[in-house]
Amino acid sequence: MPTLLDVARRYADAHQHQGVARTPFAGVSVLRETSPTQLLYAISRPLVALVLQGSKRVAIGNQAFEFSAGQSLVISADVPTVSQITQASAGRPYYAFVIELDLGLIEALVMEMGSAPFSASSGVRVEPTDAEVAQAALRLLNLLERPASVPILQGPLMRELHYWLLAGRHGGALRALGVPSSHARKDQPGDRADPRRIQPAAAHGAIGRNCWAEPVGVSRALSAGDHAHAVAVPEAVEVDRGKAASAGGAAGRPLRF
Repeated sequence: MPTLLDVARRYADAHQHQGVARTPFAGVSVLRETSPTQLLYAISRPLVALVLQGSKRVAIGNQAFEFSAGQSLVISADVPTVSQITQASAGRPYYAFVIELDLGLIEALVMEMGSAPFSASSGVRVEPTDAEVAQAALRLLNLLERPASVPILQGPLMRELHYWLLAGRHGGALRALGVPSSHARKDQPGDRADPRRIQPAAAHGAIGRNCWAEPVGVSRALSAGDHAHAVAVPEAVEVDRGKAASAGGAAGRPLRF
């Protein structure tokens, strides 16, 4: 029986030689890289990345997280990150299943699931991937081989996937996204951000001059000389969330986790 890695590999290899392979499902992508990457920085929307093969390192502030196949990265707030794929090759590419979280769906599920504690979080967590989450992701990707089923079944399966995320190891951190008054939701402009909206970051010398902060992630390779400042780079970016600007071809740039 095909595994999540098998289905994700088949889809990514067929649709994207390198980088992000978008799916027809809103906010869902498969990432494929065949070599370790340079340092990348991004201001990321809430998302979950299930690593299926290879390894990656992500830093936020003074915290660094290493994760590999069988583990999941959860970003539960808008946070600046510095990331790098550390293990990938042409023979064994890095693969990850990435889903941008639907905050409206999370809020509805939290209300239906009843009261349960939610935990304070720095915005980034790494945990083993729950079996139920992986199975729901597999069922969702399996729809890609039967396109006629996508309009009918994607809604229930996206709901199931969000449910298992809330019911599993990451639930405490993700439940805060379903509470409008919580810190994790205070800065959210909407339940599903329009990917055409991006916002220019304030210039901070050479680091900030050409930076953009967009709802579904933007990344720029940092030179080797920037490595010593990797943790400090995101903190230099100030985002004005009150003013959105159009950026033409940059609209809808995909996630890179």
